[in-house]
Amino acid sequence: RKHNDARWFIKECKKFATTTPDTVAPIISNLISTSTTSTMAFLIWMTNENATSTLWYSTTTPLNMTSASRLNNNTWKIFHSYNLSGLMASTTYYYLIRVSDVFGNSMTTSQSSFMTAN
Repeated sequence: RKHNDARWFIKECKKFATTTPDTVAPIISNLISTSTTSTMAFLIWMTNENATSTLWYSTTTPLNMTSASRLNNNTWKIFHSYNLSGLMASTTYYYLIRVSDVFGNSMTTSQSSFMTAN
């Protein structure tokens, strides 16, 4: 019997499909934060797999995620960036970044900082 039926093909493919769930969080690399003007800053990084991201930032340390400013990007991507505006000049800002993959695995960076220009 020839097997040119689409249902047969899908059934055969499922025999070889992996059912091992992804339990590993995305990895952040090449994180750069820079102040471009006295009231703006730019953050950029990469993840090793498609992920969404959340950025918390504040002028207080340690950063409190419940009261800090928060930005969400729910687009699945590997290259991530945020442009921050309306910042205060000559001020240190502290931030945390959380990335999450499609399976709900997430990781949060340790607190980092940048200083806006004069």
